[in-house]
Amino acid sequence: MSQGPPRGGDLLRLCALAPYLGADDVRRGVSRVLTGDDPRPGPWPWPEGRHGQILRHAGVTAEVAGAWDGPQLWLRCAHDSPHASRAGELLADIAAAAEEKAGHPRPAAHDDRPAREGAPAGRTAHGYRAWRAMMLRWEVPVTELAEIATPGRLDPVLRTPDPTRDNRQPVHPEARLAFVFDHTAPRQPPPGWLLRSWFFPAAGTFHCSQEPPPSGRLRVRTPCTADRPRAAALLSAWRAVTGELAARPDLPPDALHIPPRAVVLAARDVTPRT
Repeated sequence: MSQGPPRGGDLLRLCALAPYLGADDVRRGVSRVLTGDDPRPGPWPWPEGRHGQILRHAGVTAEVAGAWDGPQLWLRCAHDSPHASRAGELLADIAAAAEEKAGHPRPAAHDDRPAREGAPAGRTAHGYRAWRAMMLRWEVPVTELAEIATPGRLDPVLRTPDPTRDNRQPVHPEARLAFVFDHTAPRQPPPGWLLRSWFFPAAGTFHCSQEPPPSGRLRVRTPCTADRPRAAALLSAWRAVTGELAARPDLPPDALHIPPRAVVLAARDVTPRT
């Protein structure tokens, strides 16, 4: 039985760094965007969370912590949050409000590393074709599958191509999904910010994605720590099938060497309990 996202699961998780701002600037930006309040200077009433001081409001959890390289912001947005329709823009909103409170413009250039370029891997990529072949061979019910082509939206996976796919009703975010293929790529952070991690959305027991060319890296993530060994096993099998397709693009799905689902997902966490 699939173990889908928990009720009220996350639509967005990210961690960002603001090296040109102070922690108070970021906290005030968060407060202004989420609550509309503009707190006065002074001790922050936010409680301590796992990473830093934490604010929960309207289905969004924000944590801010100071660090030697600048304040860090952890942000989580739930599916049922009123901010869900703009989850992808939350960081930009907070950055703009924090910059305004800081009283100085953010720099136009902020990172010497090359920017991510190119579109996500499409539906003709070997990784996606291999994923579809595995789902078909494993006879995964369509009710346990979804794709993400538009940030924040879960679309059903069709067994055969359908020209009306863009007109389909989205999958309810609380559906018990086993496998999700994410076609979207992390967005560029606002100027003056560095994006440390991006998970959008955290949906399905196994959240699968393929990075844009030239890397084409396959990734499998899971919101549940206990499922990480199975996610690693799934990734290993997926890489093997993808490699087979890359070497022989003309192979039909039924000719691929796909191990049984029960074998792949038999991995268990064997970490000793203390």
